[in-house]
Amino acid sequence: MKRFLPLVAALLLSVASAGPLRLIVLVDEANYNWNNNVSSVSTGMTQVFLKEGFVVLDAAQLSAVKDRQLIVNALEGDIQSAIALATNFNADAIVLGEATADPSLGVNLGPFSVKAYNGVANVRVIMAATGQVMAAVTGKATQSGLNGKDGERAALVAAGSNAAQQLTAQLKATSGQKNGAALTRITIKGLGGFTDAIAIVKELQAAQGVTSVERRNFSGGVLELDLTAEFGADDVAGLLEGLNLTKLTVTAVNNNAIDAKVK
Repeated sequence: MKRFLPLVAALLLSVASAGPLRLIVLVDEANYNWNNNVSSVSTGMTQVFLKEGFVVLDAAQLSAVKDRQLIVNALEGDIQSAIALATNFNADAIVLGEATADPSLGVNLGPFSVKAYNGVANVRVIMAATGQVMAAVTGKATQSGLNGKDGERAALVAAGSNAAQQLTAQLKATSGQKNGAALTRITIKGLGGFTDAIAIVKELQAAQGVTSVERRNFSGGVLELDLTAEFGADDVAGLLEGLNLTKLTVTAVNNNAIDAKVK
């Protein structure tokens, strides 16, 4: 990244009503010259995500990040910084990208001229738990304005909208919003030891409708899991409270995140 733009990176933390992945979106606009606080590409992405039923948090959320270098490093493509940033916000994935708007052919209309720009937004989605890229798209658009700033901003907004439309479809497919293979993040507290953790993992893996169970972490009697199943978080909560080997009580269900503890 050639320069760190003043809050050019807009933060979007998204949770759809059907339980899709929670997202952070950071976009660096190399030709940014419109506003010091709002990213044009992120504006376009926000409009699409809201239309698709996502909940979007604005760039002000960045003020909660104590280590601002994490933002700079993530924008430069550092995966570990991106994962750390996602963890700070309890996000499932982070969308990173770069966008440019280059002059295109304009039109001279006598007393004024129309300035046209080609906007391009390259974005990718990185899973916070694994660091793997699960989606990558390029949003493109050509827009014009009565001056360079307006034309550039319009092209970036439209490119962001185009990228978000592509990402929305891929994210819904990946998170199981349409096909029923939903991801649930589980935190279980109060375990006596690692043997208890293994017993829970094995029993969940054997449950009908469960596609996979991945252990993210175990420390201090706290087990963190990623569970993918043919059903959503409410049914996963019921599954947890119905385990035979370890008796659990679910203490919280928030979209696709569940907290539980040993009885």
